[in-house]
Amino acid sequence: ELSRRDILDEGQRTAFTQPALFTLEYALAELWRSFGVEPALLLGHSLGELVAACVSGVLSLDDALRLVAARGKLMDSLPSGGAMYAIAAGEAQVAASLAPWSSRAALAAVNGPADVTISGDEAAVTAIAQSFAAQGVRIQKLQVSHAFHSAHMAPIRAAFRSVAETLGYQLPRTPLFSNLDGRPAAASIAEAEYWVRHIEAPVRFADGLQQLAQAQPDVLLEVGPHPVLLGLASGVPALAGVMRVASLERGADDPAVILAALGQLFVAGVPVRLGAARAADTAEQGPEVLLLSARSEHALRAQAAQLQRFLHQHPAVSLPELAFSLATTRSHLDLRHALVCSTSAQLVSALNALSCTPTSASLASRPFSGDPKVVFVFSGQGGQWLGMARQLLAHAAVFRQTVEDCDRLIQRYTGASVLALLQPGHEQGPLEQIELLQPRMEHGIAVEARQA
Repeated sequence: ELSRRDILDEGQRTAFTQPALFTLEYALAELWRSFGVEPALLLGHSLGELVAACVSGVLSLDDALRLVAARGKLMDSLPSGGAMYAIAAGEAQVAASLAPWSSRAALAAVNGPADVTISGDEAAVTAIAQSFAAQGVRIQKLQVSHAFHSAHMAPIRAAFRSVAETLGYQLPRTPLFSNLDGRPAAASIAEAEYWVRHIEAPVRFADGLQQLAQAQPDVLLEVGPHPVLLGLASGVPALAGVMRVASLERGADDPAVILAALGQLFVAGVPVRLGAARAADTAEQGPEVLLLSARSEHALRAQAAQLQRFLHQHPAVSLPELAFSLATTRSHLDLRHALVCSTSAQLVSALNALSCTPTSASLASRPFSGDPKVVFVFSGQGGQWLGMARQLLAHAAVFRQTVEDCDRLIQRYTGASVLALLQPGHEQGPLEQIELLQPRMEHGIAVEARQA
């Protein structure tokens, strides 16, 4: 069995970061489902598509983790070298510049109309990128150990295929969009060769967003450690009005962020099952989300005032018990409000503000007729950060149990524990060091975002 120092060794970072990130995202998806939030559609970016496939039922959790472990280990075994650049230009323009270098450089990802990544031999991709820079186009060299999503992955193709061919596949139960062409996944996603192509082929995420827009989703929920892909979706005009919600945010309080997100979904009309999930959580004090609803503004304000009086009369009331009661003992009506508080004093203050607000600015009616169509969007290695999800491990029982289930399988296939990467106890490690593929183009500027 590998020691913690072995696991954190820089030379093994890809091999363990990929299973760790898969585990986090799969556990987040299970947490959302325990809250009653079910995806109508699924979309992932590179490694994130493997999470989407597992959630959709294409692969069992055991088989998905076998494939992810092999993916990371084999990529990590490749000789270092190659380079990747993000270029703020269109695909056609970049493809034309790649043509003379076709044996040495390739398109690695198309993330938006002017958001492209190239990958290959360092001299070739540097020359291509510099030619764009000379024209005033913004470029960003990614700090990578390998040229991912290019022919540099070819040496591991046979070994990866030998693993992929031993797995069991099923057609997806929940529709998802393919990275290979952006279209709704065909039957080929349930074949080993699809996933072999996946490690070399460009990630056509922009095409996936365009196809997703045609499905007219109501909510995009990014299921990852930090919002990386929601910004890309905002650049698609047909998705401009779609609600975008992040599960976690770098450096923020994990339970508070995810409960605030749950509150957003509740206000939007997404069916939630808060009580069952929270009842199973630890007794450790943390933030709570309190769900209020009524038929009119007057009734909602009256409810806030009544609850405020109750708290004054019962100062020792348990905040978790109150949140549980509000979530489970009354119908959820169309005019809704959600409050995330850690103490009764915070709740009293928030209720006072709500009951005294003279306009409807702080209130929201559920904007969709029927149940909103929620899309789970899974990032690849683009948003990971040291310490991600540690607080969820302590506070969210469903999340913790899922991580432990994944960890047992990962130890079987890698000899390492993902908990060594997610739990406290070290100051730096592969989650912080790895710099991989997914650049984000924001306002024409390439911002490194570490993706594979």
